[in-house]
Amino acid sequence: MEIHYNIKPVGVRYLCDNCNGEMKHTDGIVLMSNPPKYKHICSNCGEIEYLEEVYPTIRWIEDLD
Repeated sequence: MEIHYNIKPVGVRYLCDNCNGEMKHTDGIVLMSNPPKYKHICSNCGEIEYLEEVYPTIRWIEDLD
């Protein structure tokens, strides 16, 4: 049986653990681990971190309104 429900998009940013700047996937580098990890660079301090998702991203959540 199908059921229908409302959803809405929500933007998701990842903040740097070092300075709270925004982490951005900028140069396309991916570690071929399991799961893959994507290189991100902080827009403020230049910190490099490898994350399991590409940020910024969009997630879909149920609209409870």
